[in-house]
Amino acid sequence: MKNIFFLLVLVSTSCSSQPTVDTIVLVNAGNAGREDLADLINSVQTLHPKVIAIDFQFSEEKHAEVDNKLIDVLSRCTNLVMPSIIDNYSAAKPFQSKLIPGSLPKFTKNAKTGFANLIVEDDGLLKRFSQLEYVNGKTEYSFPLQTAYQYDSLKVRDYRPKHSNFVKVYFGDGIRRFNRFSISDFLAGKVRESDIEGKIVMIGFLGPGDEDKFSAPIPGSKGLNIYGLEFHAQVVSQILNF
Repeated sequence: MKNIFFLLVLVSTSCSSQPTVDTIVLVNAGNAGREDLADLINSVQTLHPKVIAIDFQFSEEKHAEVDNKLIDVLSRCTNLVMPSIIDNYSAAKPFQSKLIPGSLPKFTKNAKTGFANLIVEDDGLLKRFSQLEYVNGKTEYSFPLQTAYQYDSLKVRDYRPKHSNFVKVYFGDGIRRFNRFSISDFLAGKVRESDIEGKIVMIGFLGPGDEDKFSAPIPGSKGLNIYGLEFHAQVVSQILNF
């Protein structure tokens, strides 16, 4: 998770012997500003995805004209998912005390939310995800579960009761392979409707740099080896391929 500031984009790569997961498309928005991000989301929406999941927070007001442009684009998205944050989150607690909107309410009027908190184990690795948490007496799905639900609610309804709330993430031979584009690919008109139509498009930060990067038990890889967006996508794919 991170806020949006400046436009600097490179496409992140990862090694995996697994076949490409065609359901999910990852888009690296890098450090794009809100105006460029609005143009990106608008471009994605015109290609008819089934779900758009945006792993960014807009927690502060910026330039009014730019904010209004982004708000307008978000209001026209179909099946939009955006992150919430559980304050002082602990997987050891059965009930959480406070849910923080990831973004100002004006940005999320058209969105379903899911908490984006990750579980970093005592050994520093991401190994599990939480399906949902109870916050102030209300149920909040996790960001990836909410994303999967918007794509295939019947699959998620079947998945949930057959698994404990904390589910081990399976990395198999590596990070699952997803089709990937950069914000510049979209703004330059290089992405086709066939690349996006009917799919889950997950937009977030995939570099450059180690911000929002974590360690996971990925075979043949150590250290900071997975971005938060990649982890969320891994979970979405795991749920939908159950």
